Amino acid sequence: GQDIYTGNFRKGLPDGEGVYTDFEGNVYKGSFVKGRKEGKGELTVKGAGKDMILMGYWESNKYVGKDNRAPYEVSNKTGSVTPRIFSAGAGNKVEITIIDPVTFEFITGSILVKGDANLRTTFGRYYYEDAAFPIEFDIQYNCNNKIGTSITANTIRIRINKPGYWIITLRN
Repeated sequence: GQDIYTGNFRKGLPDGEGVYTDFEGNVYKGSFVKGRKEGKGELTVKGAGKDMILMGYWESNKYVGKDNRAPYEVSNKTGSVTPRIFSAGAGNKVEITIIDPVTFEFITGSILVKGDANLRTTFGRYYYEDAAFPIEFDIQYNCNNKIGTSITANTIRIRINKPGYWIITLRN
């Protein structure tokens, strides 16, 4: 047998909506980016007597589940906290830093973790290593307001849904 693809192409690769049938008769109907299953789709795997159907979302050809969750979610924000959240690559670690907007010094916060991780602190940074995702952080801290005339109480909840090495910086 041979593989068959019907759908949109870009630079010679499946890109956009399409249908891919492999040489074993398994069929994927859905979204492609640069030749890989990416986004919403349905995979029908041929079995002995009964087909198995996976409906949901893919990232880089891997099935990630029925829900398309954002990599992270922010909620319960009070005060004037401004989070900077980004993935620095692969891994299972979350680094949290809280910085005063006037003195630029590291601030100690109260962090409640919902999930599994090993905490290590150094020089005002919190490292949650060997983290199991998803993991959620409820963070409370006090710091100067932006012009240094009063102290502001701040809270934020950050849920990291996808594995990786995440860096979270909080400043007002």
